[in-house]
Amino acid sequence: MVPASVDVQRKGVKDAELGDDPVIERGDVLHCDVGTTVARLNTDTQHMAYVLREGETDAPQGLQRALAAANALQDITMEEIRPGRTGNEILAASLARMRAQGIDGTLYSHPIGLHGHGSGPLIGLWITRRACRGTAMQGDPLDVVLHRASGHDARARVGEPGREDGAGRGCDRGR
Repeated sequence: MVPASVDVQRKGVKDAELGDDPVIERGDVLHCDVGTTVARLNTDTQHMAYVLREGETDAPQGLQRALAAANALQDITMEEIRPGRTGNEILAASLARMRAQGIDGTLYSHPIGLHGHGSGPLIGLWITRRACRGTAMQGDPLDVVLHRASGHDARARVGEPGREDGAGRGCDRGR
């Protein structure tokens, strides 16, 4: 199993300035990536966290809006995942609904399985988070048809322009 990782994002501080093992401080945004196994199915799950500053009782409004938008995009994606559709069809339908709701974001989803990412259609590419034709693999993994009894995760990345926390990387959340 791949070890968990925590990426620290801090207002006004570049990754290089944080170093490889930064001390977490109040006001930091954390991106956590953890491998998990349930019912012999393996995947990774990613979550965001915010460390409250002194006197705060909740995360800044911009982070709350970004999380709500990411959750909405994940819900849209899960609603569009239906047997008989390809990864590209699911991606196109999800992105159209996202835009219609005014969400600025991207998505990526992969099947879960016995060895981490399972066999089946990708929904968006992890690096570009959009449809891609003519990949180096045999055929196009995004045009593989989804079958019943398969499981997928859903990664949503949303931007929140002018967020007051200043992390500036959006909310990347997996379910």
